[in-house]
Amino acid sequence: MWDSYKNGFKGYLQLERSLSDHSVDAYLHDIEKLTQFLTISDSGKNPGNIELKDLQHFVNGLVN
Repeated sequence: MWDSYKNGFKGYLQLERSLSDHSVDAYLHDIEKLTQFLTISDSGKNPGNIELKDLQHFVNGLVN
């Protein structure tokens, strides 16, 4: 479900933002962590329906 979004984001980072491969990989790694978190939390969320509270839970999990 997320692959098309990830590919589009990767294209945006490369073409529109002209980021280095290393920076693109770092962003994609972070997105992968988020998708794993959402899968593990069984939220069934896709990029179109993620809410601020979902991101807050994700970030709180990173710092704790």
